[in-house]
Amino acid sequence: MQANGSTSQRSELLKTQDNLDLREFWKTLMRRKGLVLGILLTTILLTLLFTFLSTPVYRATATVQIEREAGAKLAETDVLGPGDIRDPRGYFDTQLELISSRSLIAQVIKDLKLDETAISPSLLGQVKALFRNNTDAETNLIDSLLDNITVEPIRNSRLVDVHVETPNAELSAKIANALVDNFVANNQSKRSLLTTETTEALEKKIADAKTKLQDSERQLNEYSRKNGILGADDGVETQSTTLSLIVTKLSEQIVQAENDRIKVETADKSSRGEIEAARKRVNLLREELSVRQGELLEQQSKMIEYKTLQREVRNNQEVFQSLLKRIEDIDLAGSMTANNVWAVNKADVPTTRYKPKLSTNLAFATLLGLLLGVAAAFLKEFMYDGIKNVADLEQATGLPILAAIPAAKHNASAHKIARLVVSDPKSSIAEAFRSLRTTLRFSTVESQQSSHVIYVTSACANEGKTTTASNLALAYANAGVKTLLVDADLRNPSFGEALSANAKIGLADYLQGKVESDHLLHKAQADNLYIMTAGDPPKDPVELLSSRRLKQFLDQARRNFEVIILDGPPVLGLADSLLLSSLADSTLLTVNSRDTKVAAVHNAIKRLRQANSNLVGIVLNKVDTSGRLGYDYDYYYYKNEKATA
Repeated sequence: MQANGSTSQRSELLKTQDNLDLREFWKTLMRRKGLVLGILLTTILLTLLFTFLSTPVYRATATVQIEREAGAKLAETDVLGPGDIRDPRGYFDTQLELISSRSLIAQVIKDLKLDETAISPSLLGQVKALFRNNTDAETNLIDSLLDNITVEPIRNSRLVDVHVETPNAELSAKIANALVDNFVANNQSKRSLLTTETTEALEKKIADAKTKLQDSERQLNEYSRKNGILGADDGVETQSTTLSLIVTKLSEQIVQAENDRIKVETADKSSRGEIEAARKRVNLLREELSVRQGELLEQQSKMIEYKTLQREVRNNQEVFQSLLKRIEDIDLAGSMTANNVWAVNKADVPTTRYKPKLSTNLAFATLLGLLLGVAAAFLKEFMYDGIKNVADLEQATGLPILAAIPAAKHNASAHKIARLVVSDPKSSIAEAFRSLRTTLRFSTVESQQSSHVIYVTSACANEGKTTTASNLALAYANAGVKTLLVDADLRNPSFGEALSANAKIGLADYLQGKVESDHLLHKAQADNLYIMTAGDPPKDPVELLSSRRLKQFLDQARRNFEVIILDGPPVLGLADSLLLSSLADSTLLTVNSRDTKVAAVHNAIKRLRQANSNLVGIVLNKVDTSGRLGYDYDYYYYKNEKATA
C-alpha cells in the first residue's frame, strides 16, 4: 500500500510540475528581468543611434510589363526549329535576371555618367566589399549599384517593379528609369536582330531550295526529250493505255486463233494447207504480242522514272513556296508586331526617405531585444549554479525548508540584524524566526526531551548562520524558554559584541581548562537568554572541540537550560563543524538564497551526514518575498509595517 501511495504522490507531483511550466517560465523571466530589460534597452538605444546616424536612403520604383507575343514565338520557331519548346515561366525568370544584369547596369552607368561618389554602398555592400579583391573602379561601382537594385515581380501578373535605392532622390529615379528604358530598348533590338538573323537564314534556305527546284526541272525536261515523252501527263498516260489495250487485244486474238487451229486440225475434210495456215496465224500473233509486251514494259519503265522526276519537281516547288510564304510572314510580323516589353510606369522622384524608418527599426529592435534578453536570461539561468527554486532545493537535498528569512534592508547594520527579534518584533524577519522556533519546538526530537541542543552551521562563510543563531535564541527567550547561546566558532568569533556580551574569555578558555563554565555565562539584554562567547581563538580548534570537556559542558548546560544553541563554523574545509554537529540533537543548515551554490549545499549535507548529524532542515536567508524562489507566501504583517512596506 505504501508503494502504491508513493507512486500516486509522484504522479501528482509530475502533474503539478507540468501544470506549472508556464508559471516557472514567467518566474525565470522575473528573476532575470534586470538582464532582459538591460539587453532590451541596449538594443533599442543602439538602434536609435544607428537610425539617427545612418544616411537617408530614397527608393524610386519603375514598372515594366513583360509578355510573350506571337511575333517573337514565330521568329524563335524559325531559328530553333519547330521541335523547340520553351517554358513560359523560364522565359519570365530570364527577363527578370536580364533587368539586373551587369551588362545592363554598365550601360546605365555609361549613359548617366555615374562615378563611385554617386552610390553609397549599403551596410551589406560594405561587408561584401571587405571580401572582394577587385580594385577596378567600374566593377566596384557595378557591384555597389547591384546591392541597391531590387527586381520584384508583382504577384499574379506580368508586371515587374524595379526599385533603386540611393542617398539622392533624383538619382534613384534616373537610374530606375534608365534601367527600364535600356531594358525595353535592348529587348526591341534583340527582337529586330532575331528577325534579321531569321530572314537571312530563310533567304539562304530559299536560294538552296530554288537551286534544287531548277535542277529537278532540268532533269525532268532532259528525260522527256530523250525518251520522246512530250505533252502533258494525260498524253503520257494515253500512250501507256493504248499499248495495254493492244496487248490485251492480241492476247484475245491468240486465244481465238488457237481455237480455230484446233478445229481445223480435228476436222475430217480440212486440208494440209488449211492446217498450216492456222498454225502460221497463231505464231504471227504470238510474235506480235511479244513485241507489243516489250514496248509496254519499256513504256512503263520510262513512266516510273518520269513520275519520280516529276514528283521531285513538285516537292521542290512546295518547299520553295513554303519558304517564300514563311519569309513573307516574318517580314509582316516584324513590321506590324509591337515590342512585347514596355514601361508601364515611370519612376517619380521620391519625396520621403525609404530607410531608415524609425518606427520599423524600433519595432524590430524591441522584438530582437526581447528575444536576445529572454535567450540570455534562460542561458544565465541554465548556467546558474545557485538556488533557483525552493521546491527544487527541497527535492534536490531531501531536506525541508524550515524557514525562509526575508532579506533585511540594505542599510541595516550587523548589530541590528542580530537583534531584529527584539529590536523590531513586528517585522517580517522577526516573524520568520518565531515561525522557525515554533517549527523546532513541535519537532519530534525536541518534544521528547527536557532540553535540546541545536547546532547552526552553513556550507560556506557569510551565509547568515550567526544572524540565524542569535535571532533564534532571542525568539526562544521571548517565549519564556531559558536559552543558552554559545559562540562555538573558535576561529572567527562573531556575535558577542552584537548581543552586548563582549567578553575576552569564553568557550576556548573553558576547553583549555583555564576557567570553569560558571564564570563564562553572561546575561544578555533580554530575559531568559544567556550567552557564552568564543574567547581567545586557539591555535588548534579541532583538538579542543574533540576534548571531553565540550561534552561535559553540554551535559551541564542541559541541566540548566531548556534550549542550547551552538553557532559553529562553516562545514566545507573544516572539521570543527562536523564535531559540533555530532554532539547536537538537531543541526540547522543556513543557506544564503542569493549567493550560495547548490553544489556547496550538497557537499555540506554529505559531510554532515557522514558525521551522523541529525540534519533536520534548511534555513533559507535573504529571501526575496516577491516569489522569486517560488516561495509564494509572505508572513503576516502588522498594520504599521504593512503600511510602510
